[in-house]
Amino acid sequence: MQLEIAKYSFYPQNNIEENDWEHILYSFFAALYKNGQILNKYLDVGCSEGAYTLYCRIAEPESLDGAFYKDACWEAYNALLEKSRAKPQFEIVASIFDASTCNCGTPEFYVLHHPILYESAPVFCGKCEAMVPLYRLPLLKNAENYEPLLDWAREYLSYYAIYLNSYSMGKKAGRMLYSVSSSLTKMGLRLCHEMALNTGKEFLYYLGDSESAIGIHKHKKVGLKEAGVFRYKYLQEMVLS
Repeated sequence: MQLEIAKYSFYPQNNIEENDWEHILYSFFAALYKNGQILNKYLDVGCSEGAYTLYCRIAEPESLDGAFYKDACWEAYNALLEKSRAKPQFEIVASIFDASTCNCGTPEFYVLHHPILYESAPVFCGKCEAMVPLYRLPLLKNAENYEPLLDWAREYLSYYAIYLNSYSMGKKAGRMLYSVSSSLTKMGLRLCHEMALNTGKEFLYYLGDSESAIGIHKHKKVGLKEAGVFRYKYLQEMVLS
């Protein structure tokens, strides 16, 4: 299943201050992002004829449904609705064919990984190698949303940008990305350990190397398990003790 582009339209009350409305609106966007319901952190928002429109990348046609809301999403949505003259509406306007979403039902195992070529959730199905929407997964203990997983993904991408673009810091960034004992790897392994307990499924950590930096796309023929993916139990003995 390919990813989608959704058009999400919002209709503020005529008498609300612009700053107040935008604070409410962006709080709702943040709640959706932290819940994995929209994939792009940097949002394309326009305003015309009294309506605000968000164009966002989503994992599947039903990604924006209230059925996937957590408490923070409902709180932000209800605050938005209270200041709206009409109910928000969304529609699918385009499909993206350079990425796909898992359609396996229940994956055999999961992989924590972040592709560098497109915006994505940082969890992939070990069987079909497609992205798994975060809202399909249980939350980590004491978490209100999926921000711990998203924090790891942001840190991973930050180090990757340094690795590509900085001569002086590139070697250090490479160690963070590809070393078994780096703090970034340890962070990811702890997440894998917790998610394995929560899902009852094996949760693997994708550890690339400088020769296979584009991740799973380079290794389609051999599959994720054979392409630099280490079982978290094995690495836990080395790193997390």
